[in-house]
Amino acid sequence: MSNSSKKVALLLHDLEEGGMQFVCLKLMQALNEHPNLELELVLSNQAGDFLNRVPDNISLINLAIPFQLCLKYVYHLTIALSQYLRRSKPDVILSNLPFVNLITLLSKILSFSQVSTILVEHTLPLERSLQHEGENKLSQRFTSILTAMTRILYPYADHIVTPSHGMAKELSQAIGLKGYQLDKLKAVYNPVVDCQLFQKAQQALEHPWFQPSQPPVILAVGRLTAQKDYTTLLQAFALLMKEMPARLVILGDGPMRAQLEALITTLNIEADVDLPGFVDNPYAYMSRSSVFVLSSVWETFGVVLVEALACGCPVISTDCDYGPAEVLDNGEYGSLVPVKDTYALSQAMKAVLTTSTHDPQKLKERAQSFSLEQSANQYLSMMEVSMLDSKTSADISQDALFPT
Repeated sequence: MSNSSKKVALLLHDLEEGGMQFVCLKLMQALNEHPNLELELVLSNQAGDFLNRVPDNISLINLAIPFQLCLKYVYHLTIALSQYLRRSKPDVILSNLPFVNLITLLSKILSFSQVSTILVEHTLPLERSLQHEGENKLSQRFTSILTAMTRILYPYADHIVTPSHGMAKELSQAIGLKGYQLDKLKAVYNPVVDCQLFQKAQQALEHPWFQPSQPPVILAVGRLTAQKDYTTLLQAFALLMKEMPARLVILGDGPMRAQLEALITTLNIEADVDLPGFVDNPYAYMSRSSVFVLSSVWETFGVVLVEALACGCPVISTDCDYGPAEVLDNGEYGSLVPVKDTYALSQAMKAVLTTSTHDPQKLKERAQSFSLEQSANQYLSMMEVSMLDSKTSADISQDALFPT
């Protein structure tokens, strides 16, 4: 590593399928092209479907501590990460998730490291996240401890990043940032769009529902969890089916699969709903769907909305906190409906399917506001590293991070 180079550690708990992991890999894709950066990917636990997407030239450090929502996990990971910081001596650490972010700050203190810390918040503040989960996975005492630690430690970070302005405002209030500390907080839109997305959108799709002369297909993409509220989407789709023929495809897997399959049977829509699970190339589906729907009760950005726009697919989203209204410019680039409003969602789907007024080119141009290059350059600025030039930016889009 040359004198002008910097070693950057990207910290995640694992590489399981998920939006946070996807975003981190995309950013890594861009940073990996910078001539003055040496990257190390540090995992709390080396596991997940995305492991094969890590470029060969990036060192992968496995701390071998599976993620748990408990103080035992905090203790063991703090020790392991402190040892890593002393041993590897990175110049910058890019940390993700509230738990892991707290541990990063604790580890910096315990190791006497001079590492510059960039904390990326992919979820709502802890107390709000637990409210949305529908069950208290943590004891009230543990939650209080973590909230207090956040308020004490976060002001010592060099930078705190959120994927939307709405979330930045809530986070600043939740952790009590004041005065000069507000300069640490930055809203950086997630890196989503590059040339490779467009290339994958044009790849062949064998699914029979996307062949000529078939009913219109409504698409949703995301893990099968309470956050995504597929219950409301399925109920809205059942209402729509009473008025017109259509089909629904939900890409993704998760803990609510059995519950959703039971609801599909109860609603008697089995013949028109497909749950294929996780697919490596959702863009081929997006570019061929009649409408994309995000039915979440909360988001921090909404990566899938940008992906659908980039594929020229009209979109409908709940007007949830945070992200969708920012991505869609308050309805300019897609429909916004109230959260958990079955009837409003069914009528929004009907309106899109019965009109053909959307402009695919307009949607694609909007998606360019969330390019990989723009996001990467904002992170490079925080690292005090030179921006990517036009040639490097072009090279990024040809990177084979997501093999076909």
